Amino acid sequence: MADITKRTAKRIATHLQPDEHVEAALLIEPKGTYGPGIVALALLPRTMSKVMESSARDANAESGGFAASFPGGSAAFTITNRRILVVPSNGLTFKDPAAQYELGSVVVGEISNRVIGRRMQLVFADGSAVQVDIQRGQPIEKVQSLLGTVGTV
Repeated sequence: MADITKRTAKRIATHLQPDEHVEAALLIEPKGTYGPGIVALALLPRTMSKVMESSARDANAESGGFAASFPGGSAAFTITNRRILVVPSNGLTFKDPAAQYELGSVVVGEISNRVIGRRMQLVFADGSAVQVDIQRGQPIEKVQSLLGTVGTV
Protein backbone atom coordinates (compact mmCIF):
# COMPACT_ATOMS: atom_id res chain seq x y z
CA MET A 1 0.00 0.00 0.00
CA ALA A 2 1.22 3.48 -0.82
CA ASP A 3 2.16 5.72 2.06
CA ILE A 4 -1.21 7.35 2.79
CA THR A 5 0.31 9.71 5.37
CA LYS A 6 2.64 11.33 2.81
CA ARG A 7 -0.09 11.42 0.14
CA THR A 8 -2.55 13.02 2.54
CA ALA A 9 0.01 15.59 3.70
CA LYS A 10 0.61 16.69 0.11
CA ARG A 11 -3.06 16.83 -0.83
CA ILE A 12 -4.28 18.82 2.20
CA ALA A 13 -1.30 21.18 2.56
CA THR A 14 -3.46 24.22 1.76
CA HIS A 15 -5.74 23.38 4.72
CA LEU A 16 -2.94 23.24 7.28
CA GLN A 17 -2.07 26.09 9.60
CA PRO A 18 1.42 27.62 9.69
CA ASP A 19 3.87 25.17 11.32
CA GLU A 20 1.26 22.38 11.22
CA HIS A 21 2.24 19.03 9.74
CA VAL A 22 0.62 15.63 9.28
CA GLU A 23 1.80 13.00 11.77
CA ALA A 24 -0.33 10.07 10.52
CA ALA A 25 -3.31 9.35 8.29
CA LEU A 26 -5.64 6.42 7.69
CA LEU A 27 -8.03 5.86 4.81
CA ILE A 28 -11.30 4.95 6.49
CA GLU A 29 -14.61 3.66 5.22
CA PRO A 30 -18.00 3.63 6.94
CA LYS A 31 -18.55 0.52 9.07
CA GLY A 32 -19.60 -2.40 6.92
CA THR A 33 -18.50 -1.02 3.56
CA TYR A 34 -15.08 -2.65 3.39
CA GLY A 35 -14.92 -6.40 2.91
CA PRO A 36 -18.36 -7.90 2.21
CA GLY A 37 -19.61 -4.42 1.31
CA ILE A 38 -17.15 -4.32 -1.59
CA VAL A 39 -19.22 -6.98 -3.41
CA ALA A 40 -22.36 -4.87 -3.12
CA LEU A 41 -20.47 -1.76 -4.22
CA ALA A 42 -19.12 -3.62 -7.27
CA LEU A 43 -22.62 -4.64 -8.34
CA LEU A 44 -24.41 -1.35 -7.73
CA PRO A 45 -21.66 1.17 -6.98
CA ARG A 46 -23.51 4.48 -7.01
CA THR A 47 -26.69 3.29 -5.31
CA MET A 48 -25.03 1.10 -2.67
CA SER A 49 -22.36 3.63 -1.73
CA LYS A 50 -25.05 6.27 -1.12
CA VAL A 51 -27.12 3.82 0.96
CA MET A 52 -24.10 2.79 3.04
CA GLU A 53 -22.94 6.37 3.57
CA SER A 54 -26.45 7.37 4.62
CA SER A 55 -26.59 4.44 7.04
CA ALA A 56 -23.22 5.46 8.54
CA ARG A 57 -24.35 9.09 8.95
CA ASP A 58 -27.54 7.89 10.66
CA ALA A 59 -25.57 5.65 13.02
CA ASN A 60 -23.20 8.52 13.87
CA ALA A 61 -26.13 10.87 14.48
CA GLU A 62 -27.77 8.32 16.77
CA SER A 63 -24.59 8.18 18.84
CA GLY A 64 -25.01 11.88 19.52
CA GLY A 65 -22.25 14.11 20.84
CA PHE A 66 -19.08 14.52 18.80
CA ALA A 67 -19.83 11.30 16.89
CA ALA A 68 -22.80 13.03 15.26
CA SER A 69 -20.41 15.41 13.48
CA PHE A 70 -18.27 12.59 12.05
CA PRO A 71 -18.69 12.27 8.25
CA GLY A 72 -20.36 9.11 6.97
CA GLY A 73 -18.37 8.55 3.78
CA SER A 74 -14.88 7.48 2.81
CA ALA A 75 -12.27 9.79 4.30
CA ALA A 76 -8.68 10.35 5.32
CA PHE A 77 -8.58 10.38 9.13
CA THR A 78 -5.65 12.74 9.61
CA ILE A 79 -3.71 13.54 12.76
CA THR A 80 -1.52 16.62 12.71
CA ASN A 81 0.68 18.06 15.41
CA ARG A 82 -2.22 20.42 16.28
CA ARG A 83 -5.55 18.69 15.58
CA ILE A 84 -7.44 15.86 13.94
CA LEU A 85 -8.96 16.42 10.50
CA VAL A 86 -11.43 14.18 8.69
CA VAL A 87 -11.05 14.82 4.96
CA PRO A 88 -13.50 13.20 2.52
CA SER A 89 -11.35 11.10 0.18
CA ASN A 90 -11.33 7.98 -1.92
CA GLY A 91 -7.54 7.81 -1.60
CA LEU A 92 -6.96 9.62 -4.87
CA THR A 93 -9.00 12.78 -4.57
CA PHE A 94 -9.21 14.83 -1.39
CA LYS A 95 -11.89 17.40 -0.60
CA ASP A 96 -12.01 20.14 2.03
CA PRO A 97 -11.96 18.87 5.64
CA ALA A 98 -15.47 17.88 6.75
CA ALA A 99 -14.74 17.77 10.49
CA GLN A 100 -11.98 18.64 12.91
CA TYR A 101 -11.36 17.73 16.53
CA GLU A 102 -8.88 18.83 19.17
CA LEU A 103 -6.01 16.53 20.01
CA GLY A 104 -6.94 14.66 23.17
CA SER A 105 -10.66 14.60 22.31
CA VAL A 106 -10.50 11.29 20.40
CA VAL A 107 -8.93 7.99 21.46
CA VAL A 108 -8.81 4.58 19.82
CA GLY A 109 -11.21 2.00 21.18
CA GLU A 110 -11.52 -1.61 20.12
CA ILE A 111 -9.77 -2.80 16.97
CA SER A 112 -10.91 -6.06 15.40
CA ASN A 113 -9.93 -8.09 12.37
CA ARG A 114 -12.55 -8.42 9.66
CA VAL A 115 -12.74 -10.61 6.56
CA ILE A 116 -10.45 -8.38 4.49
CA GLY A 117 -9.53 -5.38 6.63
CA ARG A 118 -9.88 -4.19 10.18
CA ARG A 119 -12.53 -2.31 12.15
CA MET A 120 -11.55 0.47 14.53
CA GLN A 121 -13.66 2.29 17.08
CA LEU A 122 -12.97 5.98 17.65
CA VAL A 123 -14.15 7.17 21.07
CA PHE A 124 -14.74 10.87 21.70
CA ALA A 125 -14.21 12.72 24.98
CA ASP A 126 -17.97 12.96 25.51
CA GLY A 127 -18.32 9.14 25.39
CA SER A 128 -19.84 8.95 21.91
CA ALA A 129 -18.12 6.69 19.39
CA VAL A 130 -17.99 5.70 15.73
CA GLN A 131 -16.73 2.55 14.05
CA VAL A 132 -14.84 2.63 10.77
CA ASP A 133 -13.38 0.01 8.45
CA ILE A 134 -9.71 0.20 7.44
CA GLN A 135 -7.60 -1.68 4.91
CA ARG A 136 -4.72 -3.67 6.31
CA GLY A 137 -1.24 -2.20 5.97
CA GLN A 138 -2.09 1.27 7.23
CA PRO A 139 -0.35 2.91 10.21
CA ILE A 140 -2.92 1.94 12.84
CA GLU A 141 -0.25 1.48 15.53
CA LYS A 142 1.07 5.00 14.86
CA VAL A 143 -2.47 6.38 15.23
CA GLN A 144 -2.86 4.49 18.52
CA SER A 145 0.41 5.92 19.81
CA LEU A 146 -0.58 9.47 18.85
CA LEU A 147 -4.17 9.37 20.16
CA GLY A 148 -3.93 6.86 22.97
CA THR A 149 -6.41 4.09 23.63
CA VAL A 150 -9.46 3.79 25.84
CA GLY A 151 -8.31 3.50 29.43
CA THR A 152 -4.85 4.97 28.85
CA VAL A 153 -5.78 8.63 28.61
